[in-house]
Amino acid sequence: MTSTIRAKQIVESPLPSLQIGPYHTVSSALQSLSFEGTLIPWSNFLRSVESVHTNQNWARSRTSLYANGPHTTEADRVHIGDEHGLQGRFQQAIGQAFGAVLEAKSINLYFADFKSSGSNYENIPDVVGLQDVGGNTNIKLVGELKTPCVIKHDLHSSVRRLCDLRQKIAQPVRDMQSLGCEYGFISTYNHTIFLRQFQSPSGAWEVWYSPPISSSSYYTPTVPNPQSTHLTLPQVSMKQCMFYVCTLASVANPVNNQTVPWVVAIP
Repeated sequence: MTSTIRAKQIVESPLPSLQIGPYHTVSSALQSLSFEGTLIPWSNFLRSVESVHTNQNWARSRTSLYANGPHTTEADRVHIGDEHGLQGRFQQAIGQAFGAVLEAKSINLYFADFKSSGSNYENIPDVVGLQDVGGNTNIKLVGELKTPCVIKHDLHSSVRRLCDLRQKIAQPVRDMQSLGCEYGFISTYNHTIFLRQFQSPSGAWEVWYSPPISSSSYYTPTVPNPQSTHLTLPQVSMKQCMFYVCTLASVANPVNNQTVPWVVAIP
């Protein structure tokens, strides 16, 4: 049956569950790298995500027609066993379904594999957000994917151990610097950490990191108390966070971060 689905419904919903096959990779895919720069939590990330979401006019935002296809929010039935499978699943759940939201909201950014960018950069990020302007294709967002079935890839606990976090974000942070992208992310699908490289008023560069956002999270509106202050942090979905970051990335200028050392090889 063919129907339409509101962009707001897509954004507020959790990702389809990720099915891991009985035979899957158990080896770490983390590169022997570490981020050596200033690393700080992304201030007010969750509230900013909610603010951008609630300030959108969703009333007339519908995606294109679908027939139980890429825009569906039903549970997934495809099993994955390695990073290649994860890349395909991510592009289906985010690149295709969520990409329809960006299109519906006239945000000039779409998801692609790195080859599509036409860049001759020597490394190959797993996911990029591209923008076509004046016949040129620009990389606006860089993403790195790691399978959730490998313990060393866990992002949920890494924010409690900054040495671990520095190693896990090193690859996308390196690519963000080299490609001049202000925004990026690392994801196991089950959890995603969003990244921003920012030049402070002093001129020094730093990396901001979001809390790990669960794929199973869905939006629960924050209810203010009588004094109009929020008692708790909002619960937002991964797609709301991605919408927020894509909105920022689509209008961000290329960055020129020449900091050395930034990402270094480790034994």
